[in-house]
Amino acid sequence: PNALTEFINNFAAYQSAGVRYLLTPAKAFDPPDAAKVAAIRVFSSRTTDIYELPGARPYLDAPGCTLTILDRTRSRAECEKSSTLTRLELSMPGWNAEVNGRSTPITTVNDTFQSIPLHVGSSTVTFTFEPPHIRLAWLASGIGFLVLAVGRFRSRRRILGLRGNASCRFESARAAGGVDLWRAICTASWRVTQFCLSRRETERYDIALVGNGCGNSQGRRRKL
Repeated sequence: PNALTEFINNFAAYQSAGVRYLLTPAKAFDPPDAAKVAAIRVFSSRTTDIYELPGARPYLDAPGCTLTILDRTRSRAECEKSSTLTRLELSMPGWNAEVNGRSTPITTVNDTFQSIPLHVGSSTVTFTFEPPHIRLAWLASGIGFLVLAVGRFRSRRRILGLRGNASCRFESARAAGGVDLWRAICTASWRVTQFCLSRRETERYDIALVGNGCGNSQGRRRKL
C-alpha cells in the first residue's frame, strides 16, 4: 500500500494526534479517497495540495474545564471539578509544568503526550523546557570561556613584556650611544681648542670662538 492508503487506514490515530492538515503532491489524493476521510482541499498549486481534516483533537484538552490559550506554553483554566489537562506535546525529559506558580509533575499519556492534574477553580498553567544537564553545560561553557580569557590575557602580557624589554634595551643603547657621542664631541672640541691656542706660541691672536672648533668658528682676530 502507498502512503495515502496508510493514512486513510490509520486516520483515527492522526485525529488523536491532533493532525489538522494534510499536505500531498498535486493531484495525488483522488476525490473518492478524500471523501473517505471528509478531507477538504483548501490550497492547490502546480506542485502541492493541502487538505483540511475534520475531527482533529485540540492541542489542549481538559474535560469539565474552560481553557483559554495565552500562547503555546501558557494557558488559563476554569474548572468546575478536578480534571486532567492533556497537552499534545511530545513528553520528554526537560519539560516542566507549573500550576499557579507551583511545580506540578508531568505524566505521559498514550506513550507520547503530556498531562497534568487540575483542581477545581481558576488555574494558570505554564510549561517550560530546559534540556537535561543544561546547567552543567553552562558551567562547562563558563569555565572554557574563563580559560580562554586567562590564556589571552597571559599571551598579551607576554607580548607586552617582550615589547617592553626590547624598548628598554633600545632606550639603554640609545642613551649609552648619546653619552658616548657627547663625550666624543667634547673631547674633539677640547683638542681643537688646544690646537688653536697652541699657535699663540708663534703668533698670538685674540680669539672669540662661536661653535665647536676652528673650522666652524666665526669671530674676529687681532694680531697682537
